[in-house]
Amino acid sequence: HQPHPFSRNSAWIASPSAPRSEAIFAMQPRHYWLDLFDGTDACVAPVLSPWEAEQDPHMADRSVWQRVAGRLQPAPAPRFDDQSAKVNPASERGADGDAIQAELREKGCG
Repeated sequence: HQPHPFSRNSAWIASPSAPRSEAIFAMQPRHYWLDLFDGTDACVAPVLSPWEAEQDPHMADRSVWQRVAGRLQPAPAPRFDDQSAKVNPASERGADGDAIQAELREKGCG
């Protein structure tokens, strides 16, 4: 069983070069790196907050983020033929915690 590629146990994150790479990227603000890689064939993209992603033209053109009852939520995927599925309002934080914990205990996970 191999760890997920982005887990803390993945080979890259556990490699000696990971802290060095992190330190190098931390030396400059995000816009510096975006400008540096712009127009290259390097596969580089910033990690955006949901609020930043909502404003991204690529995301906006595809209606990836929607506001429902005043809350920002990701739209269901995949979306075919430019049709969007109905987005249900999100529960209040913690509202489903007891039910989730009960289901996990029922399945022997908690």
